[in-house]
Amino acid sequence: MTTTLVIVAGAIGASLRFIVAAAVQRALRTEWPWGTAVVNGIGAFLIGLVVGTHPVATVTTVLAGGLAGFTTFSTWMVEAAALWSEGRSGHGRAAIDVLAPLGAGLALTAAGLALGRAL
Repeated sequence: MTTTLVIVAGAIGASLRFIVAAAVQRALRTEWPWGTAVVNGIGAFLIGLVVGTHPVATVTTVLAGGLAGFTTFSTWMVEAAALWSEGRSGHGRAAIDVLAPLGAGLALTAAGLALGRAL
């Protein structure tokens, strides 16, 4: 049963990732990969919140399925590599694309965890 829930949650998470990332990119009208950054930031906060408020079985299903399907490391790295490949001007942009979301992700996960524990 847990495997089925993880599969369903993963499908939902991946679908939501596509919808949210595309909506963010469309709304901001920019080539900068904000859609992926926003999705990963939301996912980081929610992962912290879930870990702080739920038992292990729920955490496994939500994290391994839904939120893992929602967030995306590989897309983030492809976008950073694309920026890097622009040459010297892209190197700084790629560094920002990698470092800023890492810091934001850590802060958002910590905030979600703190909120979850406080509830």
